[in-house]
Amino acid sequence: MINKVAKKMWMLWLMLLLLSSLAAASSSNVKPGSGCQEKCGHVTVPYPFGIDNSMSSHFNNPSVSLGSRPLRFSDTRTKLTTIGCDTLAYMGDPDGSFWSGCISIGTNESAKLNESSCSGIGYCQTPLPKSLKSLELTLRSVHNHEDMGEFMRCDYALLADETFNIAEFRASEDKSSSNVTIEWVVEEKNCPDDPNSKVDGCGDNTNCYYSENGKGYRCKCNQGFQGNPYLGCVDIDECLDKEKYHCEGKCKNTIGSCTCDCPIGMYGDGKVDCRGFHITTIVAVIGAVIFSVIVGILIFIGCIERRKQKNFLKKWW
Repeated sequence: MINKVAKKMWMLWLMLLLLSSLAAASSSNVKPGSGCQEKCGHVTVPYPFGIDNSMSSHFNNPSVSLGSRPLRFSDTRTKLTTIGCDTLAYMGDPDGSFWSGCISIGTNESAKLNESSCSGIGYCQTPLPKSLKSLELTLRSVHNHEDMGEFMRCDYALLADETFNIAEFRASEDKSSSNVTIEWVVEEKNCPDDPNSKVDGCGDNTNCYYSENGKGYRCKCNQGFQGNPYLGCVDIDECLDKEKYHCEGKCKNTIGSCTCDCPIGMYGDGKVDCRGFHITTIVAVIGAVIFSVIVGILIFIGCIERRKQKNFLKKWW
C-alpha cells in the first residue's frame, strides 16, 4: 500500500513539475532581447513573454502556484482529470476558499473507454474556477483500493487540457506529464476610461479589453490595424485584399480604413452595393444607339438611291 501511495505522489509531483516549467512567463515590461528564454523544448513563447523558473511545486503536498505574475489557469480549457478505479481526487486553493473534485469508479465496462467517455466510470473530469492561480491536489481511495479491477493498475489525478485523450493516455508508456492551458493578462487593473489614452503594456494603434477569466486586461489591435499589439500594430491596406474587403468601385487606403467610390454613373456605398449603370454599360448603350442610327441612315440612303435608279430606268426605257 505504501508503494502505491508513493508511486501516486511521485506521478503527481512529476506532472506538477512539468506544468511549472512550461507555464512560466514574464510580464509585458520585458522587451525582446532582454535575456528571457523564448523556447522550452518544442514550445515557443513569443513576446511579451519569456521563461524563467519562478513557478513552484511541492512533493509532500502536491501543489502548483503561478506566483505573483498575472497568470491563471484556464477555466474553460483546463480540467481536473481523475483516472482509475475507486479513485477520488479533489483540489483546492491554499486559502481553502474552494474545494472541488470528482470520483472515478471501475467496472468491467471500463476497458471499453474511448476518448469521448467521461462518465465517472474509470475516468472523470471537473472544471476549474475562474481566477485560479494556485492549486493543491489530493488523491484518495474510497474503499482503500480493494477492488482496482483490470482497467488500470494505478490511479492518477492531473490537470489536463480539453484536448486530453484517455485512449492515448492509457496507451502511453510515459504518464508523467500532461498539457494544460494557462491564461494571462497584462496587468490586473482596469482599462482607462478614455479609450484614446495610452494603455500600459500596449503598443501603438491598440486598445485594451477585459479578460473573461478574472480581473485584468489584454491588448488588441484597433480596427483596420494588424500585428503584435504589444509591439505596435500597423495599418492594413484593405485595397490589396478585395476578397476580404469588398469594394465595387475605386478603392483608396486610409489610416485604419479605406474609401470606396462607386464608378462613374453609379451611386451608393461602394463597400456594400453600387446602384445605377456602370460607365461601360452607358458607353455600350450609347454605342449601340449610334450604331443603330448610322445603320438606319445608311439603309434610308440606300433606299433613296434604289428609287432614283428605278425612276431613271423607267424614263429612258
